[in-house]
Amino acid sequence: MRSLVTSLVLAAVVVVALPRPAMSQSSALSNPAGAAGTPSLFRAGGEAAVVSSYVWRGFVESDVPCFQPDAWVALGPVSFDGWMNLEIAPGAYHVAEYDLSLLYTREWQSASIAGGLTNYFFDTEDGGRERHSELALAVTGNGWFNPAVEAYYSLSAERGAHITTSVSHPWRLAANVMLTAEAAVGYNHRMWIERSGFTDVRGTLKMSFVSTSERVRLDVGIDYSYALMPSLFSNRLVWVLGLYGE
Repeated sequence: MRSLVTSLVLAAVVVVALPRPAMSQSSALSNPAGAAGTPSLFRAGGEAAVVSSYVWRGFVESDVPCFQPDAWVALGPVSFDGWMNLEIAPGAYHVAEYDLSLLYTREWQSASIAGGLTNYFFDTEDGGRERHSELALAVTGNGWFNPAVEAYYSLSAERGAHITTSVSHPWRLAANVMLTAEAAVGYNHRMWIERSGFTDVRGTLKMSFVSTSERVRLDVGIDYSYALMPSLFSNRLVWVLGLYGE
């Protein structure tokens, strides 16, 4: 527990210490209700992504290509999100997981704060479904590094916590083309495993092609996860192709 508290303190120091200009370019959680400067009270959107494999907090959940659709609606700062992971099997899709999230987002000084509840539904070995519920809290700062901290606490029988800290920076290559680099490290405190420690270091490089209205975006990227617990996790390179609209 002491190492978990130490990690939380260090993460908070990172968020507070880094400089912050006017606006943040990234968000720790998926916060459709948290976009600054949006005049509309009601908003909706969705995305469709194809990935070479599905890696979640260092765990390789699907070792095959996957299709991951997502849809959300937001009323002011409150948003509801539904997400799926469909494994692409020969001749058919297999729904390996679907998630339902309720989030509340607020802008506070130079940071964005989001919190809420997520229910995960997984396949079990006997062909049934298992639910896992957890609370989430994310703080995203503004600045050249856009520091972010995500904390998750399990409400299910598998009690535990997970923390991810990250930094990212976008570069505008052209009027409608962005290149974003991100680095993140994960810490797991007995969530799904019987030990505590740093799980993985992740690096992401993403090219984004944005429409003139900025309501549609095409992302092409690669994500590399380096395992810090080789006995439980493995290194993995993932490619991502995603289309996002609002």
